[in-house]
Amino acid sequence: MKFAVFSLMQWPEDRSQADVCFLFDECTIVGDEAFCRDRIAELGERIGLDHLIAWQNFGDLPHEATLASQRRFIEKVAPAFA
Repeated sequence: MKFAVFSLMQWPEDRSQADVCFLFDECTIVGDEAFCRDRIAELGERIGLDHLIAWQNFGDLPHEATLASQRRFIEKVAPAFA
C-alpha cells in the first residue's frame, strides 16, 4: 500500500530549483474537482497510490471553508475511486 506521496517523490537533483515550487508541483493536489480527480488517478497509475491523506485545514482557512472543501471532496472527488 502507498500511504504518503511525499516519501515516493524524488527530490530535484538541481537544488537551485525553488523548493516551494517542487512541493507545490509534485506533492500537493490543489484545484477544482476535475483536476483533483485527474491528479489522484495519475498518481494511482504512476506510483500505485491506493491511499490518500487529505489535509484541508491549513493556514488561516476559516472552519466553514474547510468543511466546504471536505464536503466537495467527499461528494465530487472520492466517488471516482470507490
